[in-house]
Amino acid sequence: MSLRYGFLYNEGYFHVFNRSTEGITMFCDKEDVERFLLLVGILNSHKRIGTISKLIVRRKIEETLLDLENEPPLVEVCAYSILNNHFHFVLKQISDEGISLFMNKVCGSYSQYFNRKYSRFGTLLQGRFKYIPLENDALVIKMASYVNRNHEVHGVEERLSFASGHDLVMRQKNDDRTFKLHKNIRNFFDSLERYQEISQSTVEDIRKQRQKDKDLFE
Repeated sequence: MSLRYGFLYNEGYFHVFNRSTEGITMFCDKEDVERFLLLVGILNSHKRIGTISKLIVRRKIEETLLDLENEPPLVEVCAYSILNNHFHFVLKQISDEGISLFMNKVCGSYSQYFNRKYSRFGTLLQGRFKYIPLENDALVIKMASYVNRNHEVHGVEERLSFASGHDLVMRQKNDDRTFKLHKNIRNFFDSLERYQEISQSTVEDIRKQRQKDKDLFE
């Protein structure tokens, strides 16, 4: 399967990902992850907001985020995961060219931050982001499960990873059990139990396939 084919169309869901050049660590500490996630939240519109570092110094982040609530978003972030040298998203495109604009803004801004912080030069990411269309609900469900538990696929401890799946919340209200996943992805699942069942099965299937591929070349 091609890692990039077809058009990025509005209302479509896509698995979007990239990794660092030469596999270097691009998220070295919690501050780096927090900056990346801040960019995900604050750059998701057509509006120009100026320099992020200046907003932080002036303590204008919360005010800016409130202002952006009235702006039409570029994408809907349905799921994400961040490991030391790569990241994954499940994105729904809302605006024309929304995913391209969103990824270019986030990756460009993060690269500038990273190079400045660690006194390095050159490209941080392996070229342009890659994407795969998720053309039906089953694929969206499978990929959201994979992304939320990506650390398990790579054998990384949960405490060393950051993912929207970690934000899973349960609550009891009027005897009606509900749950929340990052940004609306819960709409694809009937219940928390169903989410856990599908996501665990997805991880196991991917692990088995990876082992088969490994055995094939040994």
